[in-house]
Amino acid sequence: MSTSKGSRTTFEDMLVKTGLLNGSSEKVWSEVKCFIVSIRTAGTMWYLSCPKCKKKVVEESNSTCQHCNANYDNGKYRFIMSAEFADTTTSIWATIYDELAEKILDGRTADELQKMELEEIKDVCNTIKGKELIGLFMSRDETYEGNTRIKHSLSKLLPFEAVRETETLLKEIYDYLNI
Repeated sequence: MSTSKGSRTTFEDMLVKTGLLNGSSEKVWSEVKCFIVSIRTAGTMWYLSCPKCKKKVVEESNSTCQHCNANYDNGKYRFIMSAEFADTTTSIWATIYDELAEKILDGRTADELQKMELEEIKDVCNTIKGKELIGLFMSRDETYEGNTRIKHSLSKLLPFEAVRETETLLKEIYDYLNI
């Protein structure tokens, strides 16, 4: 149930494929050209992590990671953002993790945003609304407290290549015209 490598799809097609998962552990990979509609600023956009294993740590803990038992002086904040992406067919909400979130936010780190006031954070997030990207999205079923839902995450940012984009657009035109 995955999109072949380099094969562009739409969010609408992706949602149809993920609807066929029916509780399986299979993942659906989809390459989609889209833009950012919004970043959710209410709630958690980051977490404090162990500098060694990157797992979430409790701020009040005794500076020892409960996952890898590493001692640390200062944890590092890492992104776990929720963003709405749209293409020409529909929109989806997807999770963006640390490294990709930093790229999307033009190099800003979770440590930097964590120190800002909410209005400043909203301003930063507003500057990337409408930003166009080509992303590799991973979709899978996730069960939490007995409820199964489809979860999407941005797995990779793909480079914009003019020749490839032109070929993709020409293929779409030829397919549309049945040539």
